[in-house]
Amino acid sequence: MLAEAYLKRHPMHPHTIQTMAWIEEEDHLEDFLNKHTTPFDCSARALLFDRYMRRKDVERFEQERRYQLFHTLDNLLSPSYLRKWGENKDAADEFIEAALSLIRRDALDDRPDMWVEHRLDLGLKSAIRSIAMEHLDEGIVKIESVVKLLEEVMMITDEVLLPTSCRFLEGMEWKAKETWSAPDNNPDCPKERLIFIYTEISGLCTCYCIYPSDYLKKLQGKDFETLRSHPEFETLCRRVEALIVTREKNT
Repeated sequence: MLAEAYLKRHPMHPHTIQTMAWIEEEDHLEDFLNKHTTPFDCSARALLFDRYMRRKDVERFEQERRYQLFHTLDNLLSPSYLRKWGENKDAADEFIEAALSLIRRDALDDRPDMWVEHRLDLGLKSAIRSIAMEHLDEGIVKIESVVKLLEEVMMITDEVLLPTSCRFLEGMEWKAKETWSAPDNNPDCPKERLIFIYTEISGLCTCYCIYPSDYLKKLQGKDFETLRSHPEFETLCRRVEALIVTREKNT
């Protein structure tokens, strides 16, 4: 009922519709979707892409082209599109690593870019595969690369532009800046310093957050149990822990 009232004041608000498509009861879902969505490829973004392409409006088309291409690549890098529930996990991760390497072929170096979240997550997954094969030293090296990249990300303070590392996305502006928020949006938890990474087009914002505490939790998980007593692993965990800065929720 709250969503319906909100959509009367803000018709077709995408975040509200996306949230309701996730949480609405199955018995009411079809009615909600029929009322608040359009079929298949009739979104404004898809229609404008087609309009400007057909009219050969180069300036307006370029903005839509970059946006559509980014979402295509982002879907390609999502495991949800590549595997069934719990199946082919390693194969999917290896495919994503290869795809990301190809997408980032224009990267000048290993500094943070718009793909940094994928790089951090895939780096840990690659380390887990090495550990599972008992290549512990190789796993440590991969974890160290992840920690180094995370440290570079957390050095960001003022808002900066991030490289796209992809010639086909050149001109798309991804920005990063520090901010403070409670993990999982829990209002009762202390705020943690994070790096907010985002882009905007025509009022739409695509974004993600880098919390150091998320990566410390992963390193403390069962996937890395065999490295617990490894001195280099302990040092890497302490480096990540040192990146976690919190303050009281009311400050």
